[in-house]
Amino acid sequence: MGARAVGAWGLFECLSRGSRVRVKALCSCVNEAYDTFIKFVNACSPLRNEPMSKKDVVIPLVPAALSALLLAGGVTVFSACDPRPDGSWMQCHQCQNSVVASSAGLVVFFGTAAFVKNKGVRLALQALSLIGAIVVFFIPGVICPLCMMKTMRCHTVFQPFVRIMSVLVAGGGVAALVHTFKKDRVSQA
Repeated sequence: MGARAVGAWGLFECLSRGSRVRVKALCSCVNEAYDTFIKFVNACSPLRNEPMSKKDVVIPLVPAALSALLLAGGVTVFSACDPRPDGSWMQCHQCQNSVVASSAGLVVFFGTAAFVKNKGVRLALQALSLIGAIVVFFIPGVICPLCMMKTMRCHTVFQPFVRIMSVLVAGGGVAALVHTFKKDRVSQA
């Protein structure tokens, strides 16, 4: 299948093949797509001679995936208060927009750090993203005001979701940072 497996069309082709077991086909196609993508990244990035392993890419992608979940959840299921009957927004809507924009930035920075082979740049991106995840924790209710009533949706649903997810993102960022530091020590020894 080759390089076609990287795109969604290649994945669709894998899933639509005959009467094979769908889960097995999906796993093999995703694995093939991932291997092809890693080969592509290694071929395109001349910053380091040694190829990137799956572990070097997957561990830093965990906080990026969690940030994407924070982004999606903050806009859909766990969003702040609905608009007023007259169509205007409550003040917590600005807070929601701040969290969404910040989590989009975290996705970009953590995602970029996963594919950067220069260790100094990777550490800087991960440290910056970790600080960003800590700031996101304080956006609802501290940096940005929420509604006055503690029974409103922004206090009961949005704020706890953002706090829990930002702690998970920061934890994943710490794990990615520690993995990068350990990799530095192993490669220098």
